[in-house]
Amino acid sequence: MPEAGVVILIGFILFFIWLLPFIFILKSKKTEAEEKLAWAIAVFLFWPLCILYMLVAPVKKKTVVQRKF
Repeated sequence: MPEAGVVILIGFILFFIWLLPFIFILKSKKTEAEEKLAWAIAVFLFWPLCILYMLVAPVKKKTVVQRKF
């Protein structure tokens, strides 16, 4: 039987791996606030959606408005 410290360490590692998609989504500059929230909820419900996020999220391009003075 593994020691309690090893079990806790493995638990923290697995929890961190589970959190990685959320970290990727929240730090991404590909999407805006509302879209990030929607993706984070979707990934919470179905973790493999992170792969879909990486493929689909950059669909909306930001428009840059240049003003001449």
